[in-house]
Amino acid sequence: MLCNALFYLQVSLSKQEQLLIITQRKIVDAQCFCVDKNIFAIFEKRMTMKKIIFLFFFVLMSFSNSYAQNSYEAFKDSINKKLELLSHYPQTLYEGNWADFDPDSLSSVVATDITKYLKSEGFTNFKIEDFPLIEHVKTENNQFETLIVGYHCGGSAGWIPHSIIIKHTKDKPLIYNIEAETYFYEFHQLKNELYLCIGASPGSGICRGYSVFAIDFSKDTAQFKPVFNGKYAFYLCNSDITFDDEENILSIYIDFLPYKDEDETYETYLKEHNYTYFSVEYDSQKDEQNPAVVFKSKFDGEKFVTPNN
Repeated sequence: MLCNALFYLQVSLSKQEQLLIITQRKIVDAQCFCVDKNIFAIFEKRMTMKKIIFLFFFVLMSFSNSYAQNSYEAFKDSINKKLELLSHYPQTLYEGNWADFDPDSLSSVVATDITKYLKSEGFTNFKIEDFPLIEHVKTENNQFETLIVGYHCGGSAGWIPHSIIIKHTKDKPLIYNIEAETYFYEFHQLKNELYLCIGASPGSGICRGYSVFAIDFSKDTAQFKPVFNGKYAFYLCNSDITFDDEENILSIYIDFLPYKDEDETYETYLKEHNYTYFSVEYDSQKDEQNPAVVFKSKFDGEKFVTPNN
């Protein structure tokens, strides 16, 4: 604007005055050019800074992804090596190796490592197929998953499992390392975040073991709830366990109780073992001559009681 104003002004002046103004205009033009040049330099500098910032974040993200992948590979290798050790037990013990080897402790360490990784890294990288020695169970509605690590004890108890329960929610999956020798495969909601959890447990030559737990998943750590006559779980042998979600009825079809005396009634057996929240019923639908023995209990909203209460 200043440069153009000087041009129009010099038309009405004398030659000497015009020469003076032309000289002054050249000076102003030079100043205008310098200003324009400085503005361009500032713009160019800003564009360069944007490029630098973009490149910085691009490199940072690439580094982070590379670090995460390397971290996962290291985690995967470490877990699989420990699982490999567990898979060879107890053969190595019979061969005289690893006299001080403690499979229970190693199994617990593996479960803790997996839990920590899943809680910190989530499921971004984790792939169950990368861990061939981990058993994996998923419920039909995909709400729960169970990762099972463990070992074969070499005796009649058989497989000694350790469960990591994954509960899927709208916000994020919740990870729970359950300190119990149980392989959880079935979950039933009792109320709010309190669930009846059914699983298989170590047994013996005459006992196929099953466990039933009451677990609250409302917090970061699993809370065991004493809904079974003051206890949070119970254990039975050789049973078929079902739960009616509408009636809140727990039914246990008894096949054979190895620790029950022949002349002992089922009612006496339940009382002696503190299973007083069960009633005894007989189901003759399959076999009228030999009706099945069924233990039944009902969840009343707070605890399990006999169905007729």
